[in-house]
Amino acid sequence: MAQERLPESKGHGQIVADILVADDDPRISRALANYFGREGYGVRTALDGEEMRHRITEKPPDLVVLDLILPDEDGLTLARELRAHSEVPIIILTARVGAADEVAGLEVGADEYMTKPFDERILLAHVHSLLWRTQKREPVSQSREGEQVREEQQSSEEDAYIVDWYIRHS
Repeated sequence: MAQERLPESKGHGQIVADILVADDDPRISRALANYFGREGYGVRTALDGEEMRHRITEKPPDLVVLDLILPDEDGLTLARELRAHSEVPIIILTARVGAADEVAGLEVGADEYMTKPFDERILLAHVHSLLWRTQKREPVSQSREGEQVREEQQSSEEDAYIVDWYIRHS
């Protein structure tokens, strides 16, 4: 998946990833948008499931931070639906603290499960880690393709050398 160039961020140069925050609490959405924005990320927000779907359709994000408690739909349903169509990293950030909720979140495909209140630095560390892992996939495969092309070229050059040597010495 090619990384498209995103708008410039104040003081950070090019934005390297687009994060979608889906949380029904506008204060949390704003706080996360400000925090991630200061770290150089592009951030869009959604206050409910319908708005989240619209934002994803409009432009697929590189990572989703998803609350489980939304006014129009359960976050588990949204996570399951998102995972069925995409491998985008999902961090569930919710007030649901039970082990059963955490297991359910991870079973529907979330990559991380964090409870509120949360430490912004830990959330940011999870964001960095997930984006690093998912964004490393493409360069690795491109690198392997490049190695294969170099090996084929090298093999072709060796074959040409052998043919030349044989012609000169026959």
